[in-house]
Amino acid sequence: MVVPQPGVVRAPPGLVWRALDADGVVGAVTAFLLPNDRWFVAFDACRADTYQPLVGAVSENTGSDSYTTVDDADESMLELLGGIGFTVARRESNFLIPTDPQVTGLAGRCRAGRRRRHLGCRRL
Repeated sequence: MVVPQPGVVRAPPGLVWRALDADGVVGAVTAFLLPNDRWFVAFDACRADTYQPLVGAVSENTGSDSYTTVDDADESMLELLGGIGFTVARRESNFLIPTDPQVTGLAGRCRAGRRRRHLGCRRL
């Protein structure tokens, strides 16, 4: 039995494509043009067989390469996206930096309402 490929339609407004089959929507992708002129794609609730046609639709419309992010620990997604032509462009790390003065130990170190004209460390 041959399983039909899902169809892809562009869903206005914006740059959103949806993959459809007899059961309804089985995947979606949104494209964003970043300030560095790269097209970033974000997938939403996609079935495994919808990634290729969705990326194809985005590439056909933008005429450009597409970029996305994947957690290094998500080996199945890395394999899936690698199988449709994505390659590692770079790796990034994210850090959570606390800003609460009670957490950082800076509570009471700066007087309220006082302005600083430069960035730097200065003893009070």
